[in-house]
Amino acid sequence: MSRIRFNSKPPMGIGSRIIGTLFFFFFFAMGALFCVFIGRECYLNFQTRGWPTAECVIVESRVEENRRNSDNPYQFVVRYEFQWQGRTYSSTNWARKNTGFSEYSKAERMAGHYALDTKSTCLVNPSDPSTSILEKPTLWIGLVVFLPLIFVGIGLIGITAMWRSVEVKEKPEERILSNRPALNARGTKLGRVAGAVFFSFFLVIGSVVTYLSLCAARDGIARPTGRRRLAEFFPAMCKLTAAKSTTYSVDVLYSYEFNGREYRSNRYGFMTGSSSGYKGKAEIAARYQPGAKSTCYVNPADPLEAVLHRGFTATCGSG
Repeated sequence: MSRIRFNSKPPMGIGSRIIGTLFFFFFFAMGALFCVFIGRECYLNFQTRGWPTAECVIVESRVEENRRNSDNPYQFVVRYEFQWQGRTYSSTNWARKNTGFSEYSKAERMAGHYALDTKSTCLVNPSDPSTSILEKPTLWIGLVVFLPLIFVGIGLIGITAMWRSVEVKEKPEERILSNRPALNARGTKLGRVAGAVFFSFFLVIGSVVTYLSLCAARDGIARPTGRRRLAEFFPAMCKLTAAKSTTYSVDVLYSYEFNGREYRSNRYGFMTGSSSGYKGKAEIAARYQPGAKSTCYVNPADPLEAVLHRGFTATCGSG
């Protein structure tokens, strides 16, 4: 004959279990929803990369400012024509989702790559040729799915723990000697699993933040310094066009000439990315009034790269 011994703590009530289940279900549902979104985007990008190609001619290419979009105000505007199955088509799509840029130079670089009256290759949707694109979509977005999968895992483990039985059957003679260690071992195992899950969660979050920081450093510092020292950026006279700041970045648009050609940039310093703190950024923007002249520093190896502040600063500029 066996006995049933309950944990020394009172069993969790049905109401507490339901509340706990709803709490962890939120993690599961949000993670699953983001997994679906990411999976759909990855599938559509993969499908688009398989479209047939056609030769096209660029008939319009420019950079346009959209100040209503404070995060990505600089738009690459393009229009191209191509032949498909005996008909002429015209399209303004350069990507599956035309997006803006936070840096003027990135939009200008696109306009230079797809210059007016030049030939290029576009991807044509065979079922709707008017939705052709110039740039192949990336598949790297698929790696982002690991982040919401952590929320899915936390939700599933939490829901399982809410409804897991705490009853332990045992023989009378084993009650004293074996019951307590078994319960302790089970609790220790569950604690280790929960600790591993939460540790993995913060590890992934930290890795993503570190990766984005390294990308910002690569685009803002390592890339130009890999070719030339920061001190070798040439000074040039520039004219300020617009200056604004948000809680996260400084956006000062200016024009300058280099080797007889006019360029534009909105990069304040070498560090890109965003950071919090509105006051410091507003003070920087206030120093650069539209119409005034100032000195900027240009990368002679790539004149599209220019900054107003050549030194290092904790205040992130546009980008």
